[in-house]
Amino acid sequence: MTAWYHATYYGRLPNIAKNGLSPRFGGSGAIGQAGHRGHSKGKIFFTNEDGALDWFYKAEYIADVQLGPYQNNVPVLLRFYDDALPSDPVVDPAGEYPAWFVDDPIEAAFIKVFDGNEWIPVEDWVQVDPTLALSLPNPPEPDDYDSEEEFLQAWASFDDEDDEFREYGGFLNTSPLFPKELL
Repeated sequence: MTAWYHATYYGRLPNIAKNGLSPRFGGSGAIGQAGHRGHSKGKIFFTNEDGALDWFYKAEYIADVQLGPYQNNVPVLLRFYDDALPSDPVVDPAGEYPAWFVDDPIEAAFIKVFDGNEWIPVEDWVQVDPTLALSLPNPPEPDDYDSEEEFLQAWASFDDEDDEFREYGGFLNTSPLFPKELL
């Protein structure tokens, strides 16, 4: 049985856990690239083990360059098998990396997400810690401020920031949210 992989972002997991992978929610382009909207509309794209790392890194690149290093933008990898596919997969002729697609939804019950240690049901997505893939932001340095008061205000702001919207220092070179067995 073939294992299939789909790179997406942490912030999309609640919707995927509820609705599965739906072509109704697709169409934003190849991992957020607007230039592919027409080609991707109404399709669910996925890859095999040969393309999983390429698509994961592409998602990370888009997040880093266009979206910013926030928790919701952390790439995650989904896995499902042939029995999850509602129809035979079609080879994507426009794919930069190995890719296939289907036009029908893939139910959440068939989808697993890698949490850094193991594949878990996508319904348990809250167990995935996106901060594992992010470097911590640089805290304020006293030498960067004209007064101790300015530094303390900056530190208080830094320390109180809501983690969900905190901008991190960036993505780690090797994400622990990508399974080692696929490297």
